[in-house]
Amino acid sequence: MSIENFDLNLAQQEAVEYEGGQLMILAGPGSGKTRVIANKITHLIQNKNIHPSNIFAATFTKKAANEMQERVEVLIQKKRSGLNIGTFHSLCALILRKYGKHININNNFTIYDGDDQRSLIKTILIEENLNTQIYNPYKIINKISKNKNKKLTNQLIEEFQPSAYERKINEIAYKYQNSLTKNNALDFDDLLIYCYQLLLSSENIRKDISSKYHHVLIDEFQDTNLLQYEISKLLSSVHKNITVVGDPDQSIYSWRSAQIENLTKFQNDHPLHKLVLLEQNYRSTKSILEVASNIIQNSTDRIQREIWTNNKIGDAVEFQNFEQGEDEGDYIAKTIIDYTKSQKAEPKDIAIMYRTNAQSRIIEEALLVKNIQYKIVGGLRFYERKEIKDILAYLRILQNKNDSVAFTRIINTPTRGIGKESLSRLIKYADESNHLLIEEIRLQITNNTAENLTKKEPLWKIRTKTLNGLKEFLNIYDALQQSVSEQSIAQTIESVMKLTNYKNTVLNQDAMTIEQQNSKIENINELISIAQEYDTKGSDEPLVEFLHDLSLVADVSDVKEEETNAITLTTLHSAKGLEFPIVFLPGVEEGLLPHMMSLDSKDDIEEERRILYVGVTRAKIKLYISSAKNRFIAGSSRSAKPSRFLDPFTKTMKSSPSMSHKDNYHKNFIAERKKILIQKREEHFISGMKVNHNIFGAGIIISIEERSDDQQLTIAFKEKGLKKLLASHAPLEIISG
Repeated sequence: MSIENFDLNLAQQEAVEYEGGQLMILAGPGSGKTRVIANKITHLIQNKNIHPSNIFAATFTKKAANEMQERVEVLIQKKRSGLNIGTFHSLCALILRKYGKHININNNFTIYDGDDQRSLIKTILIEENLNTQIYNPYKIINKISKNKNKKLTNQLIEEFQPSAYERKINEIAYKYQNSLTKNNALDFDDLLIYCYQLLLSSENIRKDISSKYHHVLIDEFQDTNLLQYEISKLLSSVHKNITVVGDPDQSIYSWRSAQIENLTKFQNDHPLHKLVLLEQNYRSTKSILEVASNIIQNSTDRIQREIWTNNKIGDAVEFQNFEQGEDEGDYIAKTIIDYTKSQKAEPKDIAIMYRTNAQSRIIEEALLVKNIQYKIVGGLRFYERKEIKDILAYLRILQNKNDSVAFTRIINTPTRGIGKESLSRLIKYADESNHLLIEEIRLQITNNTAENLTKKEPLWKIRTKTLNGLKEFLNIYDALQQSVSEQSIAQTIESVMKLTNYKNTVLNQDAMTIEQQNSKIENINELISIAQEYDTKGSDEPLVEFLHDLSLVADVSDVKEEETNAITLTTLHSAKGLEFPIVFLPGVEEGLLPHMMSLDSKDDIEEERRILYVGVTRAKIKLYISSAKNRFIAGSSRSAKPSRFLDPFTKTMKSSPSMSHKDNYHKNFIAERKKILIQKREEHFISGMKVNHNIFGAGIIISIEERSDDQQLTIAFKEKGLKKLLASHAPLEIISG
């Protein structure tokens, strides 16, 4: 196959055919970088007679590696070609299994993943009698990882960490590394650092490996860390043919130890390198690219280049500044309806991208009220998130002592030493005695007091840890029950958080990253904001109304995301690599984008700019960027102004009047949900009825289960099989009775 058949533009062709040694490709969004890498590998194999096994291509993820492998195999028309396409970790593991004995690493080592690491750290903490709330396993692993990736020795760590707490962390790190050695195990960072040490310390091994790889190619170079950079230099030290592909404007993973400086470092270390700029964009319209360029060109210390396109000008990007965050969600939902009703776009063509997970709540409610199906990339719907379900379960049991589902969810949340067996016995005894579960707890605690134990052996002698857990739960329940009538809903949520120590227990779990913890706190603050709306309505029973209305929000349809022609909701970090014809970017305002936690650092603010740039460049045909003057966060209104990144567009920004008063928003939302429900009720679904679903197609209703204010329909679809759908949510058309 000749190079002419690849149908590349001049810059792409130059990158593919370059043979001078070190090559840096700066590839803008939508510029075909993956295509260039695949074609370069093909060119080397077919036109330069390089054997596939003599090429190593590094990708950021295993998924990307598989996709690259498939692309190349299609181009060279050969399966199982012997290509070495994978992540740095996979290559380092192979090298260590073959050569690791030279640095005392057994070749049958085990690779420890995150769960294995946390388990090992927890074992060490138990041995040292250290509190996991103070010495959080995840934070310890994160610190160890960062130090390994920076190639810091333990001696240097001590110099930089003089406090007693940090010295203890350092001791734990020593024990952790020693335990890995005893277990013949390596973590993911060890794969990199030991591979680096091996290549650096043994000239013969370095030459052996580097001689094998005639060409080294690295994708997403802006996301590499220091160790990966150094390894890439050593891998290419013999033939000196290395191609790096990246875009500094899309570097948004500094919290993963990615170093944008590696691009500059490459240029300095290879002064004779060739630089190729892929500036032609094949994805977006001219209007969208103009906005993207205006956002990113103000970035400091940027390698100047201009992305351009031969695509049409297209529709202008719409900038809106709404009075309230709720207005923003309402506008997005109405606009989506306009697209789908007019058949200008299918739901799968549309994406809504936001900076934080907590932003999804208002958007989800706006979509639900319009009966718009959606899926969330890499996350859960707002009311399905654990922290939201936990808090609501506490509120439910305060409102209804008979709610055994809520009871079983929270009795051991946070963990109190009440296991499944103890809970099963509680339920059994409560059923036999016709007691409420909370009454059964009181009874069992009384039966197990020291005084009663001396009088009579109880039916169930509870072990001390479980008994203390039951007492703790009962004390929390009684305290909440005593204060609930005197507090607002928002205050009750805050009391739940305080009495359960939820933030320092559930939200400080060792399995969570700092970002995940912050996201969950933001979600709870969003729930408090909803509660605040009900607190100001003057209802006779605000908690009852609050819980009742929220039960109408949850979408419990059994629709699998991969089967659904649905709107995509995603955070901007998860959006990288995706593209959609129509994109909405809500919440582009000070405090959200740039995020409030980034405002004190110039580097962090520049990364926030790049996050917005990534979002803008996901859009192919139409882009909507919006902000809100007021948002409710943690029960209070917060004023904001459009993001500083939008300063070039203030003249074109529309200031939209409020479409839904803040105090009435949730009321209007619930009213709409009830209206839809009533309309569905009037359709009189019955078993045996033939219906048509706009996604699943034709089906027959098998059974109907009555629920509070709704019906759950079990429908046998011809193409998709059995599905359970709520009548109020399901887009069904009756074909025949």
